[in-house]
Amino acid sequence: MRVAFVTGPVAAGRCGVGDYTRLLAAAMERRGIQTAIIESPGPAAFRAFRLCEEARAFQPDVMHLQYPTAGFGKGLTAQFFSLVKRFVLTLHEVEGTHLLRRLSIYPLWGRALHVVFTCDSNRRYSLRWAPWLRGRSSVIPLSSNIPVRKTRRGEHTRAEVIYFGLVRPGKGIEDVLEFARLASAEQLPISVRIIGGSPSGLAWYLTKLQEASASLTIAWELNLSAEAVAERLASATMAYMPFPDGASERHASILAALTNGLPLVTTRGGFTPPGLEQATWFCATPAEAVAAAKDLLEKPSLVEALSKRALEYARRFSWESIAESHVQLYERIMAANLDRRQ
Repeated sequence: MRVAFVTGPVAAGRCGVGDYTRLLAAAMERRGIQTAIIESPGPAAFRAFRLCEEARAFQPDVMHLQYPTAGFGKGLTAQFFSLVKRFVLTLHEVEGTHLLRRLSIYPLWGRALHVVFTCDSNRRYSLRWAPWLRGRSSVIPLSSNIPVRKTRRGEHTRAEVIYFGLVRPGKGIEDVLEFARLASAEQLPISVRIIGGSPSGLAWYLTKLQEASASLTIAWELNLSAEAVAERLASATMAYMPFPDGASERHASILAALTNGLPLVTTRGGFTPPGLEQATWFCATPAEAVAAAKDLLEKPSLVEALSKRALEYARRFSWESIAESHVQLYERIMAANLDRRQ
């Protein structure tokens, strides 16, 4: 089997979907599946045509479009590509997107042989807009882009709280700064580390946050390798990721924390799956998160219990399991195409 993943040009570490695609392709290669990632860098005007040419040269049995990505950006490259090719589509983001973005997905929904959603809430939401997808869509969850390391918690005299994710508006990072301010005001032995990447065009936002946190006990580490991020997660006391839309399985940074057994304090939202209740600690405000951190500091047994539940929840998100789900989907699509030709 030969599978071509189409992403547009995405640099490693600069696009979560791009990193996910590389790791998925690697997991499938380990199963003996031949893969290619079709990126086609260069001016966007002719990118759709180059994507088609590269895909044709590889001669895949299955074309798999990942959307949205940093490589496709706000343009219509993927939509022009869909006019020429039929494909499997993985749609990584639907809820909460701008109306124009949702409208731009219709050509992709219309041309896709099958649509993969990364969480059930994404699928339910999309079926309200495209009910015809009910019979040709499914859910295959994300996995973590970050490797797993043996835990080294308890090696530090101060508790370390980590935020991990892209540094961009709408990620709740302002609440992380408020958490650091409140912990400092209470003179708690807590330091905060913000780990992430700064997307192109958002340097102003990073500068704004760093200036606002200049007087706080916050370490900023940007654009670390996946291995370095894993080392930080393995030694931290807890993660604080206060997503404005609530925790869900579409946030790969949550999976990174859980697969490393890191106690996670986060927020509940409309897309939070019920199973996550037992694996995390929900706090609606930074003040509640500080109270949770104090409990974790005083009760090592609570840290161990949360860590154990996180690992149990994360087992179903292994790359081997996700690759197997994709292979089964591709085999069904190839069999259906063969039946139509006969």
